[in-house]
Amino acid sequence: MKHRAPLVLLLCFWTCAQLPRATGLSCTPDNTTTAIRGCVCVGITEAGTSVRLDLSGAFSYPITVADNDSTSGRSYNISLCKSIPCASTGSTTFTSVCLKDGASYYNCGKPGVASWLVTSFAPMSYSILYPNGDAKRQSVVKVTVDPNAMGNSIVMTGINGLEYDFSIVLGTASGVAPGIFGLTLISISLVGFFCYIVIGMVVGYKVKGARGVEMVPQLSFWKDLPFLIKDGFMYSISPCYKRNQQYTKL
Repeated sequence: MKHRAPLVLLLCFWTCAQLPRATGLSCTPDNTTTAIRGCVCVGITEAGTSVRLDLSGAFSYPITVADNDSTSGRSYNISLCKSIPCASTGSTTFTSVCLKDGASYYNCGKPGVASWLVTSFAPMSYSILYPNGDAKRQSVVKVTVDPNAMGNSIVMTGINGLEYDFSIVLGTASGVAPGIFGLTLISISLVGFFCYIVIGMVVGYKVKGARGVEMVPQLSFWKDLPFLIKDGFMYSISPCYKRNQQYTKL
């Protein structure tokens, strides 16, 4: 056991490193139907945690967004979940982001080939690329979850060559996988408990000379824990029992 303590610490650090990473998660679009590929994504972190991102309920699509330059006269008709016609009437071109520039219309990206990238879990943020527009146009939508925001919003943030950038702020959890933060917290708690037990056993062996089951840290507490839980349960339900009371007539 002389050299095992450093190895135990290294093992704990390695286990912590396997928790869900905050950046660089590639998310595979949901291929249940091509209609939702651009607004629903399912991914797996490097630690095996499932992530589901869903923008289908964020807005009532299609939604019209003004250009960031108010004097340009441009506007964008956006439908992340389902392709829409990109022209005034009778168009055979379908898109997720349709640019209207005067009397002209341009396809700026399609949902059927959208790709996703999670950049952070705290706060939750991710981006979606909609490629294959007219003349290699594409759109990038950056999504951030802000619980303090009043509702959901989408704005056009700029044009970079043939790339059209938009920003979505979600004031609710509509774009976050349910339970992702809870799963992370549980994972951290389990790793912490594991390190507590292992390091405690090493300390008990080296410092206190304990052997066998006596190496378990705070052994008496763990032996008493089932009875403490029982006492706590009985105390919590005791008001539910009706006690017979005898009254003396006056």
